[in-house]
Amino acid sequence: MRCNSIAFLIILLLCNLNSASKLRGVWNPEPKRDPQATDRIYGGVEAGRDEFPFMAAVILGEVALCGGALVSSTSVLTSAQCLLTSFEVINVHLGVHNLTDDTETGRIIIKATRTIVHEQFNSLNLDNDIGIIKLPMSVEASNILPVALPSRSFAEGNSFENYTARIFGWGLRSSAPSAIFSDILQTAESMVINNTVCEDIYELFVPYVTPLKLCLDNSGLSGACIGDAGGPIVTPRPEDGKFVLIGTISFSAGPCGYEMPVIAARLSLYLDWIGFYADVAIDD
Repeated sequence: MRCNSIAFLIILLLCNLNSASKLRGVWNPEPKRDPQATDRIYGGVEAGRDEFPFMAAVILGEVALCGGALVSSTSVLTSAQCLLTSFEVINVHLGVHNLTDDTETGRIIIKATRTIVHEQFNSLNLDNDIGIIKLPMSVEASNILPVALPSRSFAEGNSFENYTARIFGWGLRSSAPSAIFSDILQTAESMVINNTVCEDIYELFVPYVTPLKLCLDNSGLSGACIGDAGGPIVTPRPEDGKFVLIGTISFSAGPCGYEMPVIAARLSLYLDWIGFYADVAIDD
């Protein structure tokens, strides 16, 4: 992906490792850290250990970070932009809470052997920004469980407008040079907004807000930042409150915390694709 193709848009994965103050998304294995600081998914809170057993950390070449979600025992869903990089090694961390503690109980680290990028991914406007990491082994653990996908009846024709959405990540709270990454998984709540409203906010960047996208309100000062691309967006299912996956974080605009909506892939439009490549059944 060419950095200059997105103008002033801020994607959540860095195109250039030397441009951390301009573009969102890279994790340095030895970043500056302060245990008293609150830099993270901004506006977020610390997640409980094993509270979100589907969450995955996708480490690219030991220098870049994306999020992901386990959708089957052998498949992690993330964004296409995270997989279209020059990094030859991708390690998936499951059961992870403290990203810097490789020895924490319950963590599994798996080297990816195959990645699948959506065949219609558009690097210019980031449409179809989804991809799957295939794991060489089936993951079975009490603290690591796939996230539920929406049923066809729940997803069909559902814009999810005004639904409460939850995001996750180990990313920054701001784009400031002094900002640091969070050791502990962070989570924040937002709300899905109408795409027309999202277009009005984005103005010059309207071509990026297509029907294939899901927009999250950012006026409450909570959202994604560097290191959060590919992370899951879930909403509680009305009938039982169980989390279902409705989006994969793609990008935002301006500095982190600038109140611009977070834009994601609208996963209700990709259920067949996910079901096929992740080998998971989609309920009617």
